[in-house]
Amino acid sequence: MQAHQFVTALSYGDAIGDYTLEIQRILRAKGYESEIYSEIVHPRMAKNVRPMFDYEFHQSDDTLMIVHFSIGSELGLFIPYTRGKKMLIYHNITPYNWFVDINSLLAYQCLVGRNQLVKLKDYVPLSLADSEYNRQELESLGFQRTGVLPIRLNFDKFDGKADPLTMQLYDDHRTNIIVVGRAIPNKRLEDCLKAFAYYQKYVNPLSRLIFVGLWGGFEPYFFALRNMVTDLSAQEVVFTGHINFEEILAYYKIADALLIMSEHEGFCVPLLEAYYMNVPVVAWDTCAIPYTAGKGGILAQGNHKDYAEIGEILAKVCSNSQLRAKILQAQKQQLDAQAHFPFEETLLKSLEDLKTLPSLHRNEA
Repeated sequence: MQAHQFVTALSYGDAIGDYTLEIQRILRAKGYESEIYSEIVHPRMAKNVRPMFDYEFHQSDDTLMIVHFSIGSELGLFIPYTRGKKMLIYHNITPYNWFVDINSLLAYQCLVGRNQLVKLKDYVPLSLADSEYNRQELESLGFQRTGVLPIRLNFDKFDGKADPLTMQLYDDHRTNIIVVGRAIPNKRLEDCLKAFAYYQKYVNPLSRLIFVGLWGGFEPYFFALRNMVTDLSAQEVVFTGHINFEEILAYYKIADALLIMSEHEGFCVPLLEAYYMNVPVVAWDTCAIPYTAGKGGILAQGNHKDYAEIGEILAKVCSNSQLRAKILQAQKQQLDAQAHFPFEETLLKSLEDLKTLPSLHRNEA
């Protein structure tokens, strides 16, 4: 039996890439013939994937197709014209309006992706999402059979050696607040900066804010953040840009707290990374964040963000040892619960269900 996966791009070292490879490992172990077909082939992942259009030469009505969807691309056009029983795995698409004034290409890809997603419901009789938040979105769009198959993270690499230079530079007497992820508008990095500015000015002047993540392709947003640092008179604000994993690991090791003020997340991988690295999390309670966070971390709520309140929460998390221990214990319990999710059973059961469902309409070229 064949069960192949389809992705826009299989990226090296990211969570969705690891997730895709884990699914392939499970399928092959269960006797499935399983390949990964990718529209874009990263040079470092070339040995793991086949070009997407090669599937045209191997397609059949009985093939199980697992389609990972997260952005508008040729994949969204390709799937309706192929033979096979199709199951969607939805990783969310950020609303395009977040990027209109920052990155027009990404805005276009997100807009197209949303339109393609709506059309795909006519071709996939079964759909999974990597979070309950994403599953609810599929349901609201009219997808009939939905479920959750959460991202399974490979934490083995987090037990590796951290970059010694980064440790030397920042493992000092200052309190380190980190923000992990790309510098993109929906992450609301300006809100992180405003909360930190209050914390540094009124609570702890010996503090540092580190934005860990690339900003290339989002230069207007990055430059606006840099100007805001000056306007707020904030000190010790670091933008790392693109860095290697050993450096990312070092920033987790020196962190006193992870701050997340994002207003659109489909899963929020850094939450669980921080849980594993014993870094307490302070996050804004919205989108997929409460589903991923579970009972761990501290989630700030309200009709609007009160930066002084968030700054005071940071103060308690970083200085109150009893509260900190309680948060870390809750985070560990949530991480254990995530690890015990019946991932393999859910995946295989979904494929068995897919076999019994009729293939939906296929466009003819």
